[in-house]
Amino acid sequence: MNPYNLNSIINIMVLLLGLRFIVFPVKSKKDNVLFRKRKLIIVQTLFFGVLIGMINGYFGAGGGLSMLAVLTMILHYDIKTAVGTSVLIMTVTAFVGASTHIVIGGTNWIALVITSFSALIGANIASKYANKINEVTLNRIIGGLLIIYGTSLLLVYYI
Repeated sequence: MNPYNLNSIINIMVLLLGLRFIVFPVKSKKDNVLFRKRKLIIVQTLFFGVLIGMINGYFGAGGGLSMLAVLTMILHYDIKTAVGTSVLIMTVTAFVGASTHIVIGGTNWIALVITSFSALIGANIASKYANKINEVTLNRIIGGLLIIYGTSLLLVYYI
């Protein structure tokens, strides 16, 4: 696929996902989705897990946001559980990808250390606040940040 088209699709999907969290906030469900339609949930989980893994492997990005969308829209996780679950899944996925990349070479160790340390600090601060606020506010914050992120990607890429 043409990198220009691929980048455009990813950036537009980030914007749409951000709008989705603002317009249709994710709310807690009283029943556990995993106990309903168990076989369907397992099939959906396997299908979307493989699909997101392929997208992440092919494009090198977008897995965390895709996983967040699947967990909230299809599997009906509440927003806090979905965020935590997607972060854990993508941590494992990123570790596998990063390990492979390090083994085949081409790693900028200074950028790796600085970015990892900065992300650790940011994630720690954000998780403390995310656990203290209500779901609607968290949806708006996530949506707003995704819109800012998607818009900045589009502006940087097209300007």
